Amino acid sequence: MSKRYDAMIAVGNKQYEELFQESLQLKSVQEKIEFCEHAMIKAFILSQTQALYCTEMTYASKIAKKLKKMYGDKYNAETLVQSLPRCVSQQLTINLNELAKFFSENMLEPNVEHAEFKRLLAKFGHRSSYELDFGAKRWAEDPAYLLNQVKSFMHNKMYERNLADIQHKRDKAEKLITDVYCEMKRDYGEKRAQKFKETMLAYRTAAGMREYPKFDIVRFISLGRKVALSVGEEYVKQGLINNKYDLFFLRKVEILTKQNLKEKVKNNKEEYSREMKRSSVPRIVLNTGETIYSVSKIDPNSKNLQGSALSPGVYEGVIKIVFDPHKALLKEGEIMVTESTNPAWTPLFATAGALIMEYGGPMSHGGIVAREYGIPAVVGISALKSRLKDGDRVRVDGSTGVVTILE
Repeated sequence: MSKRYDAMIAVGNKQYEELFQESLQLKSVQEKIEFCEHAMIKAFILSQTQALYCTEMTYASKIAKKLKKMYGDKYNAETLVQSLPRCVSQQLTINLNELAKFFSENMLEPNVEHAEFKRLLAKFGHRSSYELDFGAKRWAEDPAYLLNQVKSFMHNKMYERNLADIQHKRDKAEKLITDVYCEMKRDYGEKRAQKFKETMLAYRTAAGMREYPKFDIVRFISLGRKVALSVGEEYVKQGLINNKYDLFFLRKVEILTKQNLKEKVKNNKEEYSREMKRSSVPRIVLNTGETIYSVSKIDPNSKNLQGSALSPGVYEGVIKIVFDPHKALLKEGEIMVTESTNPAWTPLFATAGALIMEYGGPMSHGGIVAREYGIPAVVGISALKSRLKDGDRVRVDGSTGVVTILE
């Protein structure tokens, strides 16, 4: 499996290098804009190819059923999904904590110009908190989010707890595999025990590999964004737009025709601002125009909010609503409440005591990472902004999907 992981990475690196070389040959605006589209199509195709390298991640249910059948509740299969080997998203969390440790032990103020921080950006700078949004700034452009995470992990030496917790969960998963192997060897013979051990190891590796295709998708998007920004810079020089980032408020046809771009940017920005003020997004829009925001009737006076179980466990604490991770000042142990998450949000899971999401499912990023970090999580609580607020004390039951407002 390790060699297969390396092969998957090599496929992505090869295609990225080819695309990068292609980007150096672009001359006209039309070539550059078409390249941006081409880069995103290539990213999607690559992700489907890479997904074939980690099909063993579907073994989760098979492993859980087999453990249950052989040994009842003695072994918790959820342990196997924690601290996954070579998981690129968790590696970001590890690197941020190691960076916090470095600055703390050397009594240095975190600085994006420091060589250690630049090393982090060299690997993860193409990512962003809203990384599938072509218009969103990459961390290489604005590293404030990463810098704030490092500062947060330095507080009360939180990095010590985080790094120890990650290692503890890795040890726990490896111990489970060893214990199951030894017990199966005794009960069913070495051949069967070895085969099941390899299945568990393959699952852990594949589950960690699962995050990598997204890593490469965002690399391709970031490359396309750089090319688009070069067009933006050119248009600023020509006086067509005021700021290179204004290009992301124009449609393709508007960029190519070059007519009244400043006015169009202004109008498009106003429309964008109006849309961003929406407090929620309908789950279903009927052909009559009727919108449905929740599959169940909401009782505004109820203290029990019913969602879907996402990651087992029960946790009581104070909630912190986070809709922009750049502005998130999540304190250790607070319950993170948000609409949804993506891999760029992973470092926040090291701080959170539990997770409540409006959208998602068992295989969504939030669900997978919550289980990986071993924190309770619930999804499907509609209208979060109107039903919960910062400072509310709640109980999150990740086994039943119920969030209870305590005070």
